[in-house]
Amino acid sequence: MAIFSHFILAVLLMALSACGFSSGFSGVGNITSLDSAKTECQSGVAEILIGDGFMEILCGCTEAQGTIFPSPGNLSCHLRNPTSTILFLYSGTVLKHRILSVGNPTFLSSPISDPMSVSPYPVHRALVSQSGSIFAFQDSYSGMVGQIFTPPY
Repeated sequence: MAIFSHFILAVLLMALSACGFSSGFSGVGNITSLDSAKTECQSGVAEILIGDGFMEILCGCTEAQGTIFPSPGNLSCHLRNPTSTILFLYSGTVLKHRILSVGNPTFLSSPISDPMSVSPYPVHRALVSQSGSIFAFQDSYSGMVGQIFTPPY
């Protein structure tokens, strides 16, 4: 089991390094988050951390990096580019999560991220590409919500 855990960690780190992510965790009360100062988004990419009871903007939004949205979330991310890749990162979770696109327009919803499963799902990639739109989403397990705004807004 330890070998499998190390394999999953290695896969997660490889996936995150492709997006300009480097390691770094910090804690806010009982919330464990990634150090936003150690994330660098490529142009056209935004990274949002999904945790147990909070969401955090890591990079790629006009809102300040490291902004934490405790439950119920109400995350707002104003993108710099109308066509962007959104990376939802599940890190430090013990609960299940699933990001569902709600309303119209939509993006590809995620599979279930279950950290207790044999194959946890650590990163979900979604593409938004409609100018001047609001893409709403909800974590179907926690009920946390957020909105992604594409320019011009």
